[in-house]
This record gives sequence, structure tokens and C-alpha cells, in this order.
Amino acid sequence: MQRIIDTHCHLDGEEYGSDRAETIARAVAAGVQRMFVPAIDLPSSRRILELCQQYPGTLYPMIGLHPEEVRSDWREVLQEMHELLISHLPPLTPHSSSPISHSSPLTPHSSPPTTHLSPLRP
Repeated sequence: MQRIIDTHCHLDGEEYGSDRAETIARAVAAGVQRMFVPAIDLPSSRRILELCQQYPGTLYPMIGLHPEEVRSDWREVLQEMHELLISHLPPLTPHSSSPISHSSPLTPHSSPPTTHLSPLRP
């Protein structure tokens, strides 16, 4: 069977309300192994994190603010998204000697960290 990764699917949408589970099951049966679900704002970030927790190993959240959703309070919204995401992260282990801080505030245009993280496995 062909292995497929769907890199952009809005499974949190209202149109999937009545058959979301069946839609995900059909995708998995067709060979889709992972699905990345993008947020566009803070409410969708909350929905997506909750949805992805129901399908671990299959659905993965992409948390962010869509350019069309940017308002004057964008800094506060991004900070809230950051805190929301951190609260849903599994324990992480660094693959380098760089210290990792999950409590640092978001700063626009900052360089991405160079440390690679992966979930701890029992």
C-alpha cells in the first residue's frame, strides 16, 4: 500500500461535523498515515489540539495565525497560542547540548531554534 501524508487538511471544519470519524477512517484505509491539521486563529487552535489528541499518531496540529486573521492584538493572540501549544506538548528531550525553554515568550521574526526535539518514549 502506498504511504501518504496529507500536509494540509481542515478536519476541524463544520462540514465534517457529522462524519469526521468516518472521513479520517476512510483516509487511513486509503493509505494516509499522517494528516496535518492547520489552525487559522485561536479558536481553531483549541479545536485542532483537542481533535489531534483523539487521533494520536495520525493527526498532527499546525498552530498559527493566518494572515487574514491578524488583528491589532496579534501579539497577545500569538502568546496565547504559544501557551496553549506548550500546555499540550508531550515531554521532550533535546538532541543537542542547547538548553530548551518552553516558557520563553514568542518574538516575531526571531530565528528558529536549532535544537531538534522528539517525544520521550517509555
